[in-house]
Amino acid sequence: MKMGKAKNALLLLLLASLTTVSVIPLTTASHTPPSASPLTKVITDRSIPTLKPPLNFDNFSTEEITFDKSGDEWVLKDGEGDIIGVEISGWNESIALLKKRIAVDLTKSLTVEYKIRFYFRENESHASVNIFLDPPAKESWWNDPIGVHPGVINGDVLNFLHKFGRHTCCGGTVGIDDDVQGDDIPCRSAPYPKDGEWVTVKVMMNESGFHVISKGDMGYSREEFYSYDLRGVKYIGVGFGDQYRTKVEVDYIKIYYGPLSIWTDKSEYNLGDVVKLGLEIKNTYGLPVMTQFSLKLEQPGGDIDTIYESKPFLMPAGFHFRKVIPFPIPVSWFIEEGNYTFVATLIEPTTNVTLGEDIAKFHISDEMRAAKEFQSLNEALNEALGEAAARQAGRA
Repeated sequence: MKMGKAKNALLLLLLASLTTVSVIPLTTASHTPPSASPLTKVITDRSIPTLKPPLNFDNFSTEEITFDKSGDEWVLKDGEGDIIGVEISGWNESIALLKKRIAVDLTKSLTVEYKIRFYFRENESHASVNIFLDPPAKESWWNDPIGVHPGVINGDVLNFLHKFGRHTCCGGTVGIDDDVQGDDIPCRSAPYPKDGEWVTVKVMMNESGFHVISKGDMGYSREEFYSYDLRGVKYIGVGFGDQYRTKVEVDYIKIYYGPLSIWTDKSEYNLGDVVKLGLEIKNTYGLPVMTQFSLKLEQPGGDIDTIYESKPFLMPAGFHFRKVIPFPIPVSWFIEEGNYTFVATLIEPTTNVTLGEDIAKFHISDEMRAAKEFQSLNEALNEALGEAAARQAGRA
């Protein structure tokens, strides 16, 4: 497809928006459930629905939240409305688990974003955000995710946990464990937010591990890296919990791939039409990120053309680029009829990690080829009919 003018237009628009600063890469480095009757197992062991990002949970209901604990009494167990929360009375562990099994592709960068706040009741208070790795599909697990102290996860499921709190050993814990407390992770302290401070926590994960950025509306700031081989992880579950005398409240949970989106104005085009490709690049990480952008076009026969590839550039914090790029379709015999796909990609060039990827599919109908085929058919019929008429006239 001849798209030179559109390619130049995209190049000029992108270059006008890019700046260069320093590089900040994205990565661095069983308890058995109680027995149930056969009838109960038939009812509860059905598979829960599987969802795919992007997802935005902002208004919750009790049917989509599981509250579970390893002991003590509930002080708060609120799973209804715009803000939900959890708190227990003592030293044991609790979890509020979103009953959604989410299919993920960690060859791309996935973000799980919480808007969360804490009220630490004691000097040893601490709480967490938790991401469960490859939880099973059976609903019985989602109804009873944890067992005995220290909040051992049923079914030999692991979770990534990121702790907040005043506790000098548990307040800064970050890592992978088979319990929601993180008992096998080396303990440490870390800065913690003020009571009632709304904190945006972005857990960015890919096959290499986790990168967590936390920003509060009263000045709190924290960044963590945790390397872990996530190749093979296909599903996640998302939750949060109180591990000792902390009121935890969540306003929303969002799950999405990277900072890139593309779309077309229509799905069907003819020769001579103009494909209007929408492109949006947004820094969702809250800090400068080195990146490189490419746009490719896959044609019906499988050939892939690179329309544009940028040099590495720094996406400043707050960067937002949104444009509609016109791609005229030439009126030409060389334009193949069929399905086309734009493929846009953002990578971190020093690690080659995919930060974001999106596709936009459309179809081109070749009216010229259809008209030519119709004309050829008419000519063939006219010739055949003419010959038949001549033969019949000769016999007469």
